[in-house]
Amino acid sequence: MLATGRGGIAPRAPPRAPGHLGLEVRNLQAVCARLESMGGRFDIPFQQGPDGGSIASLVRSTADGASNMIELIVIEETDDSLMLRLKQWNPGMEPRAEGFQVMELIEIGDRKVVFRNVGDTGLQQLGYSLDGDRFTISISTGQGSFDIPLTRQPH
Repeated sequence: MLATGRGGIAPRAPPRAPGHLGLEVRNLQAVCARLESMGGRFDIPFQQGPDGGSIASLVRSTADGASNMIELIVIEETDDSLMLRLKQWNPGMEPRAEGFQVMELIEIGDRKVVFRNVGDTGLQQLGYSLDGDRFTISISTGQGSFDIPLTRQPH
């Protein structure tokens, strides 16, 4: 098992129970169709990219073998731009703040996007970039800035 954090990727003890299961397949749409033909059922149908003008992500952060934060990110088309809405919860689904943090698009490129907070609290900026197999989350807060580099690991 590998854990990611500000210091990079480090080995950790296996969990006592699985927290999630991830599979990588070459053609997800074909695999979903095959599973459905065998009687499988999905709570959410297969989607290729953004649907209905939005895309969403659910993130679970762990440390010391336990979840320490759950985050919901929704990016939506608005007029001629994008808006990011972010909500975080502590363990036990205790909200870290009321409502969603709203961020406006300030930079977009072929493999990079950056959002800036439109309010006074929370993250100041949040960016995502992809360089080869390296995906980087760039975060700016009132206390400073840092990157979370994530690198695709070979199977």
